[in-house]
Amino acid sequence: QDPRLAPPSAFDLEELSTRCRDAGAAALVVPSDLLAAFAAEQATAASSYPGPLPLICQLQPSVGGGGSEAAGEAPQPLAEPSSLKLGELRALGAEGVMVRSSALEGGAALADLVSAAEAEALRVVVLAGRAGEADAVAGAGAVAVVCEGDACEEGAPAASAASANLAAAA
Repeated sequence: QDPRLAPPSAFDLEELSTRCRDAGAAALVVPSDLLAAFAAEQATAASSYPGPLPLICQLQPSVGGGGSEAAGEAPQPLAEPSSLKLGELRALGAEGVMVRSSALEGGAALADLVSAAEAEALRVVVLAGRAGEADAVAGAGAVAVVCEGDACEEGAPAASAASANLAAAA
């Protein structure tokens, strides 16, 4: 993390959360350390229009990862999915989790994550960052595969598999 960046204040988080909801966002992807703050702000909209947004918690790579792929470092795998950790995220207000496909070690790891998440009533969104990653994880049961850059080509199997999973989840 850039040492020049100050940690966000509670006001910043409340303002951001409110503005996203008012702008018509479909959901918010938040890091686990900010999940409780965003959940508290979203709860203030429970009887309002627009109502609270679903919160999707971004799962972080195992120790040493830090999500520094953009800096040219090799992606680190996710730590073993723990139903206790996923349960804690659910209790804090998460309705789903998001993971980078590069943090998974193959389709079996994603299938394990989807299974553990479903046991806690959480949905899984996968972020594919490289060509071919989206197709590799498409059939593992995530409700959506989100593509960065050229990770997905139009008409690829990933798009149709994720659409089918999303329709089934609705």
